[in-house]
Amino acid sequence: MAAFPGQSMTARSTAWIAPTGGIAGGIAVAALFLLVPQTVLEDWVWQSGMPALIAAAAPPLGATARALLALGGGLVTAAVVWSALFLLFGAGGLFARTAAADTGVPVLRRADAHPDAPARRPMSAADLGTPLPPPTPPAAADETEAGEPPVVQSIPVDLNQPLAAYHPGALPDVPREPVRPVMPLRPPVSVVEPEPVAIEPEPEPQPEPEPEPEPEPEPEPEVKPEDEEIVEAAPAITEPVAEPIVEAPAASPAPAPAPAPAPAPASAPAEVPSIESLLDRLERGTRQRRRA
Repeated sequence: MAAFPGQSMTARSTAWIAPTGGIAGGIAVAALFLLVPQTVLEDWVWQSGMPALIAAAAPPLGATARALLALGGGLVTAAVVWSALFLLFGAGGLFARTAAADTGVPVLRRADAHPDAPARRPMSAADLGTPLPPPTPPAAADETEAGEPPVVQSIPVDLNQPLAAYHPGALPDVPREPVRPVMPLRPPVSVVEPEPVAIEPEPEPQPEPEPEPEPEPEPEPEVKPEDEEIVEAAPAITEPVAEPIVEAPAASPAPAPAPAPAPAPASAPAEVPSIESLLDRLERGTRQRRRA
């Protein structure tokens, strides 16, 4: 939405009214406190009732009290005047000029309105300005050749020849420059063949030795039935047999204790049996169990 220059100038001029009036009012009040006579200033202070609240403000007043009154009165007056002028001539004030309502602005709902993106009038043809001149048609490319009649050639005798050989402008008088070779984007990768590795022949597996045949178990002796009958026919001894009474010999005096034998020399440590000897002992034990 375009802004008119008159409206922008008015907004700039009214923006300086409040600060300018506040500063001018503060300077005027400060100058009044500095230039008023001593007796008049002391009467104002005494009538205001300030000495009852602040004992240091009681007359007589010196230069420091005059400076403090000028500074305080100037600041208070500047703040009050600034606020009053802003409420009168500031944005949305009583005497502030409102911008003319633009016709054709669509009305938005409250939910769709946004302060940073106000509604704008749709663009019209008048906003585009003076229209551009119509474009001129481009000149025909064949205007120069339109006056020259085309060259008529006879039909070639050999109809199988290529058309490029028959057309006069197909073959250029000077051959074109050959296409220069283009370097590849990636450098060629050299393939390195691996060196042949001599493979050693695997040794032939040796036949395992045949296990030794186990000896046949000895046959158990046969017990004949005649021997069993003989054993059964033996009479059983049922009568008790009187044992002979042997007299105990007289007690002989105790022999003297024999001297303690000398300690035998330490024997050499026993050899630890090897695995082969242990396996042999195990095989012998298994054979004996099978025979039994």
